[in-house]
Amino acid sequence: MSPRGGPRTRWRRIRIAFGGVVVGLMLTAPAEAFVWPGTAERIERALGSSAPAERRVAAARLTELPHGSARRLTLIALRDADVEVRVLAGEAALALRLEGAGREVSGWLGDSDKRLRQLACEVLAVSPEPQAVPLLGRVLGDPEVGVRVAAARALGSSADGGAVGPLLGHLDDKSAEARQAVIEALSELADTRAVAPVIGKIQDANLTVRLAAVRALGRLGDRRAASALVLALRDPERSVRVAALSALGSLRAEEATQAVVTALEGESVVSQAAIQALGQIGNEAALQALFDALAVGDTRVTPVLAAAGEKAQERLRECLAGQSPRALAEGCASALALARDPEAPERVVAALQRGILSPEAGLKALGESGDERALPTVLSYLSHSSSPVRREAMRVAELLMSPSTPDGRAVEPIVQALREARRRPNERRALVSLLGRTGSPRAVPTLSPLARRSDDAGLRAVALEALGRIQGAPVDEVLLGALDSPLGAVRLAAALSLSRVASAKAGRPLLQRMQRASGRERELLALALGGALARSKDSQVLDMAFDALGHAVGREREALLDALSRSPLPVATERLTKLGAESTPDRATLAGTLGQAPKARGAARAALRGWALDPAPEVRAHAVWSLGQVGEERDLALLTRALKDPDHAVAGNAAGSLARLQRRTKRAKPGPLCDALADPRSHVRAASAAALAALGARCDALRERLLRDPSELVRERAARALAGSDSAADRAALTRCAATELTSSVAVACRASALQPSGVTERVLVHVVPLGGTAPAPSAPFTLVLADGLLRAGVADRRGAVVEWAAPRGSLELILPPALGAP
Repeated sequence: MSPRGGPRTRWRRIRIAFGGVVVGLMLTAPAEAFVWPGTAERIERALGSSAPAERRVAAARLTELPHGSARRLTLIALRDADVEVRVLAGEAALALRLEGAGREVSGWLGDSDKRLRQLACEVLAVSPEPQAVPLLGRVLGDPEVGVRVAAARALGSSADGGAVGPLLGHLDDKSAEARQAVIEALSELADTRAVAPVIGKIQDANLTVRLAAVRALGRLGDRRAASALVLALRDPERSVRVAALSALGSLRAEEATQAVVTALEGESVVSQAAIQALGQIGNEAALQALFDALAVGDTRVTPVLAAAGEKAQERLRECLAGQSPRALAEGCASALALARDPEAPERVVAALQRGILSPEAGLKALGESGDERALPTVLSYLSHSSSPVRREAMRVAELLMSPSTPDGRAVEPIVQALREARRRPNERRALVSLLGRTGSPRAVPTLSPLARRSDDAGLRAVALEALGRIQGAPVDEVLLGALDSPLGAVRLAAALSLSRVASAKAGRPLLQRMQRASGRERELLALALGGALARSKDSQVLDMAFDALGHAVGREREALLDALSRSPLPVATERLTKLGAESTPDRATLAGTLGQAPKARGAARAALRGWALDPAPEVRAHAVWSLGQVGEERDLALLTRALKDPDHAVAGNAAGSLARLQRRTKRAKPGPLCDALADPRSHVRAASAAALAALGARCDALRERLLRDPSELVRERAARALAGSDSAADRAALTRCAATELTSSVAVACRASALQPSGVTERVLVHVVPLGGTAPAPSAPFTLVLADGLLRAGVADRRGAVVEWAAPRGSLELILPPALGAP
């Protein structure tokens, strides 16, 4: 379980190959439970029964229903005369995070049954009701600790200034758990009246209370607390000292600088917190302490200085301009590059030339800068006498080069290094791969001989892959010849490259090979055929491909459907649409692949609009996702309705598609996405938060999701959506999250900058392999997190694969929660 009680999401991070096959590991899990038609009606009838036992059975099943039915029937059950039915209904309201439930349960706050009193408080925490605030204030005196704790949390969620007085009156509750809950509620309300009373709790006898008080003072944002927090730096418990440092950083308490500097000498976790706090304080004394730490090789300082603002960047430039000691200079270079300072490449290159940076450190910094202007300097180190320097130069060159922006100037230094690496096979493979990343036809004369024949099969496969990155070059003959290799790795590399760069002329010989081939070779040839069909306007070749499709089944059929979807001929889309009408598996595949060819998108849109309403959820999920890429302004209404689809994958994909389509049509309307943040399904909430992040839109509900959602994936996506916000409330929520979040991925997201996708997209084929399995699994459920943060969900095709034909370049995550659609 996650620290907040929600299910823990399993993550697998994989890197997008340029147009290649990405094999991802994921966990299989049941999809959202199927609800038989008539179930809601039967439960509604049972709730009206005169027999309490029958009503209890019905109330226990409320969360199994689609959201609309569950909401309506839960509100009915909350009014039941039977205590047990009301308890079950209250638990359902909690699980569903049911809006409006607070009004129904307010009357329970004075009930004699402690379960009802506590449930009422818990429901009011997720469904606040202004009229309940005075009642909750009285419940703070309840004889049951659990009820008092729940009441305090509900008051903290109320966003009502009238809750501050009652909470302050119970800061001295005899229960430490209750005192902690009261302090946390006061910090949620963010009312400065609480500052002085909470300061008094910094020396409480209970550790959790002291910790809550220190964290609250940081969140309340009042510099009057600085002296008390300095006192807390002497607390015997490390966790309190760390929290006090975090709070001082949040307050930017310059008067505490010296005390924070002293904490640098503490144990690792304390000194790390001190480094972060000094970066936030950012005055001259704080920066000097950070530079002193950098001078003795403390690399933890580097990212903090990178984020410390213009004053720090000015000092970093000065550091590289002088004759700084090597450890300090190397740290300065890295920090300036991470800050993406436009002067970083020039400053680092100059420092390299003066010898104050080691080649490895200088190259690393140039890579961190992400600036293509550094590439000539990086390439000059490919022939360095030191093996570690050459390896670092190759790694950084790969980061800075992209086949989508061909650069013939890089070919000559790479070829020269390749000649010199004749007896270093691993380096030769890396250099051959770099030739492909130049994207330049000038690399073909060097790559072609290696791709035709090589004593090193691995080198040959890399050369074939490299040729597949060079658009417009005459490479068909080499790639087609490699399909005859006895080695599977060589044939796969050739097929992948053909799928990317094959000319239209390659279509006929590939189809002729398919007629002679058998088994898995036909699937490989179908994969290669997609590249040729994407460029072919030959109707005879198209007819040959459809003839092959008529005899294809299983994996081969999936590959051919994908290949034909790439044809620019509208007639191809029309024929595929007719095939989709006859077969649900074909329709599901085509719903995710149609629209790849811009000239055929008119016909594709018509099909996708119909399939977005298909009875099969796997079809709807892919169709809704594809409309985000090819749809028009008129499709915004359809996607908005799909946000409420009973299938979580369809609804989540609709959120992502709304973001994509609104960006393309410049019609940003975040309202429906903000509303979807209240969906009872965690996947839909996460997808909606991700969509808002992609749009650059904000809602107050994002803060609620960040600070309270039981799903770590939702909290992480909410953090990404709030990153870069100008709102003081948003920044405060991120600061609080960074200080208190127990899940590392979420805490990291709360400190991260807003995502900045490159805008370049790539076609990717993802194979979904279940954890513990050795082969892709047909119909395996998946969730993809793309580089722009959007979430795509669904089930794999008959190959156990999914085509993402417009994936933003960058990292790709394949994830799956233990139960898709769970809260």
